[in-house]
Amino acid sequence: MKILLAALSLTALCVPALAQSELGERVPVPGQLVVCLESESSALDLESELARWNLTAAVPGLRIDSARKLLQWQRRGGPRFTNVVLVEYGPARIPHEELQRRLSAVAGVRWAAPNMALEGDPREIVPNDPSYGLQYHHPKMQSDLAWNTTFGIASVIMGITDDGVDLDHPDLVQNIWVNAGEIAGNGIDDDGNGYVDDVNGWDFAFNGNNPNPDGSDDHGTHVAGIAGARTNNGIGVAGTAGGSTILPLQFYSTQTSWTAADIAESFAYGVDNGARILSTSYNMDGWVGDPTVNAAFDYLYDNGALHFNSAGNNNAANPPRQAFHQSLMVASTDSNDIRSSFSNYGTGIDIAAPGSSVYATLVGGGYGTKSGTSMAAPNAAGAAALVWSAHPTWTRDQVAAALVYFADNIDALNPAYAGLLGSGRANAYRAMTLTMPAPKLVAATGLPNEGAVLNGALTAFELRFDQILDPTKVNLPGAFTLDYAGADGVFGTGDDSTVALGWDEYLISSNRVRFANIAALLGSGAYRVTAHASVLTNPFGTAFDGDGNGTGGDSWSRTFFTCGSNVLLVDNCESGTGWSVANTTLTDGQWDVPPSVPAGGGVRNDPPTDYDGSGRCFLTDNVAGNSDVDGGPTRLTSRAFDCTVTADPYISFARWFLSDGSDTMQVELSNNGTTWVPVATLTSASSWQIQTYRVASYVTPNATVRLRFSVTDVSPGNVVEAGIDYVRILEIACDNLPIGTRYCTAAVNSTGQGARIGAIGSTSVAANDVTLYVDRAPLNKAGLFYFGATQAQTPFGNGFRCVSGGTLRLGPAVLTNAQGVALRTVDLTASPAVGVILPGVTSNFQFWYRDPDAGGASFNLSDAVSITWQ
Repeated sequence: MKILLAALSLTALCVPALAQSELGERVPVPGQLVVCLESESSALDLESELARWNLTAAVPGLRIDSARKLLQWQRRGGPRFTNVVLVEYGPARIPHEELQRRLSAVAGVRWAAPNMALEGDPREIVPNDPSYGLQYHHPKMQSDLAWNTTFGIASVIMGITDDGVDLDHPDLVQNIWVNAGEIAGNGIDDDGNGYVDDVNGWDFAFNGNNPNPDGSDDHGTHVAGIAGARTNNGIGVAGTAGGSTILPLQFYSTQTSWTAADIAESFAYGVDNGARILSTSYNMDGWVGDPTVNAAFDYLYDNGALHFNSAGNNNAANPPRQAFHQSLMVASTDSNDIRSSFSNYGTGIDIAAPGSSVYATLVGGGYGTKSGTSMAAPNAAGAAALVWSAHPTWTRDQVAAALVYFADNIDALNPAYAGLLGSGRANAYRAMTLTMPAPKLVAATGLPNEGAVLNGALTAFELRFDQILDPTKVNLPGAFTLDYAGADGVFGTGDDSTVALGWDEYLISSNRVRFANIAALLGSGAYRVTAHASVLTNPFGTAFDGDGNGTGGDSWSRTFFTCGSNVLLVDNCESGTGWSVANTTLTDGQWDVPPSVPAGGGVRNDPPTDYDGSGRCFLTDNVAGNSDVDGGPTRLTSRAFDCTVTADPYISFARWFLSDGSDTMQVELSNNGTTWVPVATLTSASSWQIQTYRVASYVTPNATVRLRFSVTDVSPGNVVEAGIDYVRILEIACDNLPIGTRYCTAAVNSTGQGARIGAIGSTSVAANDVTLYVDRAPLNKAGLFYFGATQAQTPFGNGFRCVSGGTLRLGPAVLTNAQGVALRTVDLTASPAVGVILPGVTSNFQFWYRDPDAGGASFNLSDAVSITWQ
């Protein structure tokens, strides 16, 4: 039986629901500890485990009252079993920290944490007038067209994790799940699943077999009716998937506390009893970072279930719950496909569905209208059930991919929220009937542009795709690579090397792959990020379309260049000596001096850690929970940095700045502490970023150069947090960078692409440092570089002659290598360059090569590159 918390019960019964901007406080349930341990098999003997832990002998007076498994599975398909166990002990006054400390030394125990309870009412409803219309959402989602194929099939079970479902409602009763292995009312666990008389689900809030709502709780009944009220039965309303089955999972009641163990057990019960889909219309923000809830999401994900969570009703960007990548986050729209005024939004939202004024079932056999993202989530879940019913052999990832990709784009109707309402409003009919194309790359954020030069480190970037990819492929080591061209600056030669590149585990809840674990770049020169079509596919096995031409099978790459740097001075932000803070009209959230260890745990826009691993950094409002910068600005001024240590110094720092709104971080420089020069206006980013600036571009370098960082919350509803770490003075050295400008057309050769010419080095004649190269040429074929004074584009051989005006050959001939690459170092002091290549002169270069396999003429030509010499 659940242990009741008096304080929590009073909170739940006697105060209004928390505003969605305020996270409920997580508090430990006295006398309850959740332990995660690994085992070689599923036959885990809890009595033996408890004896092995030896807690009662180690902790005077400790009594173990009970222990039961909440979850057991093979995480991500690994060979060992992960077990999550709820231990109840007494006396409850024994601190859980003592038990956690002792368990941390026990072999096989991965973690131990108190069973937490969350204060407040997490249900996400916005009461509304029913006169806005009845069930407009079906034609919007084209579920009515989908019904021509299926109303949903009974084997597609939808688990409704909520405050209970009215089992006797005439529009629900035919669709309520029935446990065929259980005999009602005999007091025996007939099917041996650990639950006695669980005929229609379970009440996890009070550990009973009656999942009907308590008191006036009617949230779950409405949610269940949206997803699965019986369709075409001549009464009441139509659920989106009214032929599918509803499994009531009562994990919340206003009459008791809501705990992590309740969530974990309800997820496991649903999955173990056949639920392919789970819908949770609850504010999960307060559970971000809780290990028991994280394990629960892993359990349902690894068992192939598709989970939907309401995005939240705070009219705010990037709710913390989007950290649960095992779930699809659902925003709310109205009858005109406009974002509901209350709905959260952001880059972590996956899809939208109707949630304003949705008419569905109520407790006691009635019907009524409610609004909220609570209503949007079951609409999306019902649409998924229709898709799965039409294609019962599909996997969870295939259903999710189709539902997300074939949503109706509503960005034009919501220009202020373009890209922030997921892929669009769910359309069951399109998802059911259309065929997925090859996946494409939509955007590369945080990477330099093609051919651009990066000053400083590559710390983080993100690749965004137009659809959900196959997670098993994305998470393979060779899916993405970062390569360095080596000392010669050209890819495809013998000195290329690979830079270690790591990315966040990719699950179904995002079309984004985030890269933050990137090794230090190896030196000045060329780098290339590649997404490999030989690995990446969508869940239907369709290969990645890297060039975006509509046919899968080709990779995508981005080539950029970087200058090397010598670090002359480092401040790891471990001491606040010389740093200061000044505030103007600030009500909360000032910069901390001295620097401190991040306390926010990555929640509510706080950084999870510092940047450089030293442990400390400068932070705004460094406390956990519901706090951030309010008002302002709050200004952090650095100590003085000696910038006379090199002739041309650069100043670099790591910054964290994350905001729900349009807030910015202002960066300024001063060399006298009085006059401040604006350097940059930094916008929100979801990871630490390195910023590097040339000091002389703003102030005259001297021994007293200071930085100043100003942060302001421009809107009371925005959540704003900032951090500064790893300040350095650098000397930049640039070698092996590209020179010249490409022009002319390279005709397609026998490799199926055109050969490209390029040049690296220096445009200075005196420096005498230039190397020509060609790539994408046929393999192991002879060729010749040549140059001239005039540009042209006239047919010649199989290609175009791009150079005229007295061409000169750069002999001898070269042979392309096994990658179709050839190099030629040009000696500007020797013939034919000497006396021809001079400062102020423009030279145009091209590559001629044999290509008999292409047919026609036996040779072809590259494009051309034009270099103006200095």
